[in-house]
Amino acid sequence: MLEKTNFSTIARFVNESLRQIGISEEKVLLLVTDAAAYMCKAARALNVFYPNCIHVTCACHALHRVAEEIRCCFSELYKYNELDLYEGTISGGNIQGKFPALPLPPQPILTRWSSWLEATIFYSNNFHAVKDVVDSFDSLDAAAIVRAKELFNNKRITQQLAYINANFSLIPNAIRRLEAQGLKLAEALNILTEVKELLAAATGEIGEKIQKKFDNVLEKNPGIGKLIEIAKVLNGEESDVELPPSIIEAMKFAPLQSCDVERSFSVYKNILTDKRTNFTPENLEMYLICNCEKRD
Repeated sequence: MLEKTNFSTIARFVNESLRQIGISEEKVLLLVTDAAAYMCKAARALNVFYPNCIHVTCACHALHRVAEEIRCCFSELYKYNELDLYEGTISGGNIQGKFPALPLPPQPILTRWSSWLEATIFYSNNFHAVKDVVDSFDSLDAAAIVRAKELFNNKRITQQLAYINANFSLIPNAIRRLEAQGLKLAEALNILTEVKELLAAATGEIGEKIQKKFDNVLEKNPGIGKLIEIAKVLNGEESDVELPPSIIEAMKFAPLQSCDVERSFSVYKNILTDKRTNFTPENLEMYLICNCEKRD
């Protein structure tokens, strides 16, 4: 366990761990992290020891930062999504009673990728259905109901919902597609290209601002340019990349996201639980192999 989390301790921990399991420097080809400054600095320090290593920051985190920029551009709509519509009457079945095929509105959670944007798209697609349910509530029951009715009758809110759904609805789906296991490098880059084209088509001052944000997060991704050139070679195109064929071939399924690391947290939690009092090294090895070979 690291006592401090900074670029120095991270770089030392990664280097020592790789040496302990006997991996040679030439075989370390890819490092995927978030875009935190200390992680990028640690990656630059590790490049001294691992010359073939390409550092990329998580593409899902990048798209989430774009989604957060969209949220910041619509402060009034953010309050609309934050309404307490998940307690009491709605969760008690009012929506399912009137519209059985309609799910409950998704609850925006800041720590969950693009959840606010998903909630906004839901309200845009099901605006009249949810409005009918809210209008059926008694305004005397809660102040939140009064505020909800005001927002549902606000013309500016409906226009903002339409603008976001028309221009940015691809982002949540793009994040889900990038999270898939076994995704080829070329497929992941194509998803980012689709998002770039969608944002380029967004007009107005906000559209330009969001497009600049997307370009900015990609420009700060240190290894994305090299992976784009590698993907060209894997697609049969010519490229300026100068790497051995074995390295280019190994990048066919190079991930652009760190979701697999986060999926492993539940496995580690199960291994390190206090309930395990007699876990032998042999059983631990077999348990880890079973989890590594597991496929969804």
